[in-house]
Amino acid sequence: MNEVTARPATRRRLSYLDVRTGRLVEAELVAANGNGAEVKLETAEGAFEARLLRSGSAGHRALDNEIITGLRLRRRLAGRPHPGEVAGLIGYNTAGGEPFALAEPYRGDPCGAEAGRLLPHDLHRFQVSLLVGVRLLAAAGIVHRALGPRTVRWDGDRVQITGFAHAAVPGEPRTAVGAPPWSAPEQHPEHVAGDVTDRDDLWAVGRLILYMATGEENRGPDAAELPPELGRLVDGVFAPPGERPAVTEMLRRVEAADPVPYGPEPDPGLVAGRREFFHVRQTKDPKTAPVREGEQKPETGGRKSRLGRLPSIWREKNRPSAHWAWLAVSVIALLALAARLIGG
Repeated sequence: MNEVTARPATRRRLSYLDVRTGRLVEAELVAANGNGAEVKLETAEGAFEARLLRSGSAGHRALDNEIITGLRLRRRLAGRPHPGEVAGLIGYNTAGGEPFALAEPYRGDPCGAEAGRLLPHDLHRFQVSLLVGVRLLAAAGIVHRALGPRTVRWDGDRVQITGFAHAAVPGEPRTAVGAPPWSAPEQHPEHVAGDVTDRDDLWAVGRLILYMATGEENRGPDAAELPPELGRLVDGVFAPPGERPAVTEMLRRVEAADPVPYGPEPDPGLVAGRREFFHVRQTKDPKTAPVREGEQKPETGGRKSRLGRLPSIWREKNRPSAHWAWLAVSVIALLALAARLIGG
């Protein structure tokens, strides 16, 4: 992270919900860099550095995406240590006139600075770390949609995926985003169609793997023209979304373990934060109101839920009749008599 040394003329107080604890925190902004994006805050528990994210020209949707990504990932981890491969959310406040979020500081530099310069061992670590980060996002139900040399950073040990302004969840309608060669064809304005899937990010992953290995930004994706090991790694990545390999398959190709061997467990510490966030979002747009866990959306036409009590007429029609019961008993008796005669 760039040094945060500039002190504001007056200390500004910030209130935010800490997603790690679910508690409201009061902090003072004691220093910031030139553009105010990187700040130093003091709380009752001590000082820390963070990135201050605001809606700005990108609009509230971009800030919402940053917050939703952080919340979904925290919930998916269910109290486990936050992985370094994905920049974590610290807290947010969307209730005031100037909504903001606080994210973990940047590590390292944009990975493009090392394109074509990594030694084989470091290149392999980059590939594994990138796939681990994308796997964690996929497990949380997040598709980044803007992976590239600027949003993926490298500190010599691990990547750090940042910039979730364009993130989406699988099933949302696709929208145009990014530019070649990093954006997948289904994200180009002239081809955008269908819904976001968990394979949409794999195109950019393949492009980054080629770029970091060769230093050539526009290197052709034809596996036959690549070194055998590199060709095997990106095989199928540049196919249509439905034909691309899963990120778990790519992890196997680099002989790395799946970082998500656990199931989705709720994190009680995030319940209050998620409820408050979606309440505020609903006030902006009532259509975004989430269905509470354990509930179902009401069905139209007055029909009862498929998981509710069955209609009495259905139960009567499907109840076995006495006729069938007596027939079953008769068949069993005949079979027993036949067995006795044959044996006797």
